[in-house]
Amino acid sequence: MTSPEAKPQIIFIPGLGDNIEAMTWATKGWKKMGVETHISRVGWYDGEDFEPKLERMLVLIDELHKRGKVYVIGSSAGGSFAFNVFRERQDVIEKAVNNCGRLRRGNPNRTFRSLESVSQKSPAFKQSVLQFEASEHLLTKQDRARLMTIRPAFGDEAVPPETVPLEGAHNTLVYTPEHILGIGLSLLFPQTIFDFLDIYSNS
Repeated sequence: MTSPEAKPQIIFIPGLGDNIEAMTWATKGWKKMGVETHISRVGWYDGEDFEPKLERMLVLIDELHKRGKVYVIGSSAGGSFAFNVFRERQDVIEKAVNNCGRLRRGNPNRTFRSLESVSQKSPAFKQSVLQFEASEHLLTKQDRARLMTIRPAFGDEAVPPETVPLEGAHNTLVYTPEHILGIGLSLLFPQTIFDFLDIYSNS
């Protein structure tokens, strides 16, 4: 159990570049909002399979739950990761956000932006996407209400738009073109995310 004074704990899971510095900069103002943020490097390109990465994240989530309620945000490749850990720890994680990330394989005949092409150097990314896609049908209506997806309104050159939304989830748009810009603006101007997380009424 967590104490009434405990701060909300937000875990950020970055995309394929594991760009900790950029994500730290984009969320530097969040501390003023009374939350603790933890940016967790995945190691997408280290050749390790997804499962051990998932197990380490679950350990981190269980530890942070001792400090406060836990929320997970995954950007780009981290989006499917965030929803996979939500599936594993629904009793611990309050809500999860997929920020411009692919949740399913998509059109198998696609050559541009196909899952196979974008995951050539990261088998863990492909495994994460396929694991969530395979378990998506197990999510209840109540589960889906605790999930949010964000995608650029005017096109994403990296992620096919149909692979991002989740039926029954809070699916929203950031009014910009381009993958990185969509991710960045969602974090620099996070009111939509904070409204969905509803952290202070859940604290």
